[in-house]
Amino acid sequence: MLPQWIIKGVKFAVRFTVLLGYICLARNQYGTISVVGPAFVNREVTLKTRPFYPWVCEVEWNYRMEGGEQFQTMNGTHAKRYLEDGSFFLKWQTSVEYNRSEFYAGCSTNATMKTRLISLNLKEIVGQCGALVILPPVVRGADVKLGYFPSDYSLRHQLSTRRTWKKNLDNIELREGSYEEEIVSEYLYILTVFNLEKRHEGSYILFCYLDFNTDSVKLYIPEPPSYPVLGPKSADFNTTECIYFYGDSGIYCKTENGTEPVQIKLSFGQNSFVLAESKENKEEGSTPLLTVPKHLNGESSTSICEVRNAIPAPEIQILVGKDLISEIQQTDSFNGSSHTFTSTAKIRRQTFQCPSKQNKKKKTIVIYVSYTFLVKRMNQIHLAPLNGQATGMA
Repeated sequence: MLPQWIIKGVKFAVRFTVLLGYICLARNQYGTISVVGPAFVNREVTLKTRPFYPWVCEVEWNYRMEGGEQFQTMNGTHAKRYLEDGSFFLKWQTSVEYNRSEFYAGCSTNATMKTRLISLNLKEIVGQCGALVILPPVVRGADVKLGYFPSDYSLRHQLSTRRTWKKNLDNIELREGSYEEEIVSEYLYILTVFNLEKRHEGSYILFCYLDFNTDSVKLYIPEPPSYPVLGPKSADFNTTECIYFYGDSGIYCKTENGTEPVQIKLSFGQNSFVLAESKENKEEGSTPLLTVPKHLNGESSTSICEVRNAIPAPEIQILVGKDLISEIQQTDSFNGSSHTFTSTAKIRRQTFQCPSKQNKKKKTIVIYVSYTFLVKRMNQIHLAPLNGQATGMA
């Protein structure tokens, strides 16, 4: 008979593997997809996909407009496709109708080989001058670029034809090997800071014409954090490389220093996921809130379970009686101001069945909310459906 603490450790390993599988599904086993640089309305937008291995086929870019049901393939001469350093790119002049549309890249001859979905969130260029953006990456000793995107007002009145770059409100002298400006097009001007050093740090701003200016951006050199420490480590860690913990405790990952926001990525073989920014990554979120609409016989409806202010994003499971509901669609959104996740699980069709007259016992909804990294608790709510809205506390 194995000791109870080892059994609990094994239980954790099994549970963690299942949850990790859910996370990696979102990440996708075929490749990554991302938006390159800022995405503005009525400007060029670039998408990038990098397959994890050669697909040996043409890469198709597919999209679905907000509120649409069918995906379309991006075709036509207005879209430019090219290959660079093993990655595939799509570039086109976007419009406001593409805002909040969804994209994925896939193999033209195998529909199962595709990336995950990515949402395109377009921003308006506000102000009379335009927008100033630091273009990543920012690395000590490397060249760093700042992009100036003129507004429509600036283009109409030709304000961007007279530009003054400033650092800490002092004029920047453009000279070779220090600061240089590149005119990519009338829609984009780039200031290159060569060999980034500490003296280059500060607040940058661009003045166009005489009295108009962009918002300022702060350029600083990010410092890497200390090597992360994963624990708790038992006495036999050097030989087993295993981490055990009791049921009322949890694993931890600690790191110090570093320029915020510090990102921590936990990897298992080829699978990995990034922890959200947090001082200790201990936020467990709100108690789950389930909204159950009144069910009418023969009609379909939607039930929603929502968890807010969680780090990392939890996995939500909903059971009716002892039956696990499989038709759940969970979405996770990250709040940049609170640095926490809001997770919403929806059941889009009629799932619950009314009790019969012979069996008046109501089925009970049980919600399990499991936090994928800490796994410190599972919130459990018992609710009786079929009576309008119902909420419960863990």
